[in-house]
Formats: sequence, structure tokens, C-alpha cells
Amino acid sequence: MKNNDKPNKSPYMTCQEVAVYLRKTQGSIRNLVYRKQIAAFKVNRRLLFKKVEIDRWLEKFRVGNEFGY
Repeated sequence: MKNNDKPNKSPYMTCQEVAVYLRKTQGSIRNLVYRKQIAAFKVNRRLLFKKVEIDRWLEKFRVGNEFGY
């Protein structure tokens, strides 16, 4: 197993990981941060995101009830 194939145990995600998770481009993720629509930490010029905050942000866009109807 390669190093980049290991599951990520960190509570933080990179911009690239968030983009893959949300099926968006990295540019669109950066744009959301710039417009203050999604929270991020800037560490050494890199954006880091808390996975729980990404999930919470995503829940705001849920349509229908808890069963998806």
C-alpha cells in the first residue's frame, strides 16, 4: 500500500481532499472560502478544513426529510 493510499485519520482535510469529497474543483472550494461560505484554516499558505465542519455545511443543503423523500 502506498503512503497516499492510507486512510486519513486526521480530523482535517486539504483543499484537494475536500474537492474530491464534494465532487468540486479546488478552485471552486477556494472560491467558497474567499466568499466566506465555508470555513477553513490557513496554515503555511495551505487551506485546511475540519471534516465535521464540511459535513455540517453540507447538511444545510439537504432537501426533503431524513429519508430523502
